[in-house]
Amino acid sequence: MIMNYFLSMIYNNGMCHGKRILSAAVIKVMQADHVGNGFVMPNEFVEYVRGSKRKDIYGLGEWREEVNRNGEATLISSPSWAGAYPRIDKKDHMFGFFLTHITGFKNDFSSFFASPVLAMMVGENYTR
Repeated sequence: MIMNYFLSMIYNNGMCHGKRILSAAVIKVMQADHVGNGFVMPNEFVEYVRGSKRKDIYGLGEWREEVNRNGEATLISSPSWAGAYPRIDKKDHMFGFFLTHITGFKNDFSSFFASPVLAMMVGENYTR
């Protein structure tokens, strides 16, 4: 439940249940590009999961999985290696938290990379 409040606050530009928790300016800074022209390792999360070779993938505590033409984050996440995947989708006006635990897989299977794929599948089915 706490994660839902937190995601709601981020989604609503710092507001949660009618109360200002963070300023909209702070949310904008969190979701801004914090790499610039810095080096991004090949096959980093956003490239591996989204097939994107952008360098503007890091916000503050957030992955900028997708951005619009103005460079503003439209799909934000912060996946963990254990399969926890908070997701804020500004285009489809959704946010949520996925917990994945998949057993029986071997050969370099990673719930870190799987949880966003599962979330994308849910998003595709939800928007149809």
